[in-house]
Amino acid sequence: MSKSKASQPEQPTEQPAMQEPKPGVNCSGLAVDEKGNQQRLYHTPFEQPLGPHLEKHLGPCATVMRAPLLGCHVYVFPPAPEIEGQNYWKLVTMGLSGFQMPTEKGAEHLGRIELMMYLPADSDPKALNADELGPENFAHSLLVSYADMCMMNNSWFKHNDGVGGNMFTGQEPLFEGSAFASAMLRHPTHMPVEFFHPRWRNEATGEETQVNLLCVVPLSMAEYKFRTENNSEELFKRMCASNGGDAGKALVVDVNRGSYLTNSGGKKKKSKKNKNKNKNKKNQQAEE
Repeated sequence: MSKSKASQPEQPTEQPAMQEPKPGVNCSGLAVDEKGNQQRLYHTPFEQPLGPHLEKHLGPCATVMRAPLLGCHVYVFPPAPEIEGQNYWKLVTMGLSGFQMPTEKGAEHLGRIELMMYLPADSDPKALNADELGPENFAHSLLVSYADMCMMNNSWFKHNDGVGGNMFTGQEPLFEGSAFASAMLRHPTHMPVEFFHPRWRNEATGEETQVNLLCVVPLSMAEYKFRTENNSEELFKRMCASNGGDAGKALVVDVNRGSYLTNSGGKKKKSKKNKNKNKNKKNQQAEE
């Protein structure tokens, strides 16, 4: 094992210049308090229609991992075997879609997102507790941290983007026994288009607005490098091949999976919790 400082994750893509927001559009965003400290504010005008929309496609919501103050909430949907393709845990952010991301001209309809993650049916997802980061809480932690990254950097997160690191350990594995250090963003294209591109009226502006759902798929740095040298679709083909051609199953995040750069797609030994006592400084590097 070796120790090294966590480096800052790379940005998904070169970002276009920030557009001046229209009054009332940005319900989430960055604010500065009286002491000059930057604060992240989360609120989406789409929560009322988005909640029932998610339950229609994912099954009943079991709980909401509520953030303190005005942080980003995470809705938790347990496995729903009665719905085809939904016998998995699903975690979905709530609040990020209040932030209008800067986009290229003509792509404004892709400027609002919520992030989600699929987990195996035998998972037991929990919220981050103190400084521990492990297989039970990494999903919640990653979703919230990538939402923060999106807002803090005025980023445009979109389908097939890669995020070359994370806000906890830079480009090192998140915890002992896992190779996850980076991620890829994907629409759940195995689902109906109306699920991941719903449209509603924005009560704040009166305009019809699209909200886009993006899956966060954690990757090892070797897989991220392959994606960079080839493309996201080529990596996703390997992900599907490792899951019997099932595009939905390919999005399920299993901390015990094998590398997608081999054809086996097999399991590796169970991961262990690793106390991540100083998330943004030094972390033990996991052996692959």
